[in-house]
Amino acid sequence: MKVKRFNENDGVQDFTQEPIEGTQKGLTMVTKMIHEVDFGDFDNFVNSTYGGNCEFAADHESSNDVSHKMGYIGKGIGKDKWSQETAAKIRGGKYPGWSGSQILECLCEDGLIPKGEYIIDVCW
Repeated sequence: MKVKRFNENDGVQDFTQEPIEGTQKGLTMVTKMIHEVDFGDFDNFVNSTYGGNCEFAADHESSNDVSHKMGYIGKGIGKDKWSQETAAKIRGGKYPGWSGSQILECLCEDGLIPKGEYIIDVCW
């Protein structure tokens, strides 16, 4: 059975493992640690850190009772002009729509959250 395993240095790394009891042969699985955050806690933390008015659910046009997979955080903020301008806005308390992963990258780069996979849960 081919299983993917999380590796902090390069995201996800493949390796082969014996079949896990109760699974079909050939089933590809992903095993990883995930940081799960409530959207209200996320908003409060971001607002207290950078100021402004972060509203994750509104900015992501979110429905109720959904989880937003933000992917692997910790790759760093891009060196291109758009990424640098977006990071500066975030750190100045301005949050462009759909900027959840960029906000997480800023928090990680600033040493406030660990690297890893993130999910933000929306439920009101």
